Amino acid sequence: MAYNQKMAFCDGLAKIAESVTLSDFTITCQGKKWPVHRVVLSLHSSVLGRACNGEFKQEASEKTHDLSAHELDHVEALIQYMYTFSYNGPRQDPPIVPPTFHGSIALLADKYDIVGLQELSNDKLRRALFQKIFDEDLANIIIMAYEAELATKAIRKTIVRHIVTQGLLGGTSEIEKALIEIMAQCPKFAVEVLQKQVAFSKELLVEAKQPLWKCPECMNFFREYIARDTARCECPHCGDPHTGRGWFQYAVTEAVDDPDV
Repeated sequence: MAYNQKMAFCDGLAKIAESVTLSDFTITCQGKKWPVHRVVLSLHSSVLGRACNGEFKQEASEKTHDLSAHELDHVEALIQYMYTFSYNGPRQDPPIVPPTFHGSIALLADKYDIVGLQELSNDKLRRALFQKIFDEDLANIIIMAYEAELATKAIRKTIVRHIVTQGLLGGTSEIEKALIEIMAQCPKFAVEVLQKQVAFSKELLVEAKQPLWKCPECMNFFREYIARDTARCECPHCGDPHTGRGWFQYAVTEAVDDPDV
């Protein structure tokens, strides 16, 4: 019952986003306007809450807050999240959302202190890196993350783990060449990759003695101790979550010839 009530509340919140008559504040960006609600902004963001409630005198008196310093697609995603707890990528053809988009949303969420959006954008970034990655996308998201270090700790962790666990170094691919160039320009990135590589090697030694699982989402294998009563455990490759009992459906009992397990 409580879960259904929460879902009904979320559905209702999404619907009032379309109600101009109930709006009492406006977000603007590059000429576009979104009628919004001060209580919603305040619940999500202490920064936007101050803009609504008088600490920023001009915004409070005019009942508007201009975000034209940001990209239109990013602001649209921000507002969509505040009413639906999710967001879509930019409308484009083909409809592939680049990892840099999620990185930008994470930076925006950090600036306006929206913790839930930070977590969501980082999760979407992890999945985007795993599902589809191009040399330019990877280079751009690394540069973005290390130019804004204080705001991107979680993003940097996601990127470095992806590079190490997917074995993007140690070959002759174009991706590796791009990574080496970025390492030469950004020593901190190089150090964090090295630290993760050492830690990952130790993890593999420990995991070799642990149970083997196969993720139903990405079909990759991994080793990890998972108790049946574990509330939530994510696939280390793609982030797909299951309970401990859920993972036991995907336990592998036969020997598997896979160099990455």
